[in-house]
Amino acid sequence: MFKVKASHVLEWDQELYYQLVYFPAEIISCVDLLLKDLFTKLFIEDYMDAECNEEKNAQKDNLMVLFTDLDRVSDLRSLLPSDINKLVSFQGIVVRCS
Repeated sequence: MFKVKASHVLEWDQELYYQLVYFPAEIISCVDLLLKDLFTKLFIEDYMDAECNEEKNAQKDNLMVLFTDLDRVSDLRSLLPSDINKLVSFQGIVVRCS
């Protein structure tokens, strides 16, 4: 799990933050792919040992990005139908989901 603060993304590039919030499926999958490519270039391509490469490939498959610290934090009960397909942040714990 690779944690990225969305507030840092907002400071760095507001357009990218906007796309992250309004098109999270596309942006998160692109960032996941970039993370796996970077991991491959840095840790897998340099090793000649096949056994080590298999272990690194298994680690690569478990990599994913987690965006935290969004600019807007909502209450779970105040979510609206317009929030569907958006990246939202809320405080609390999830007791049950369906």
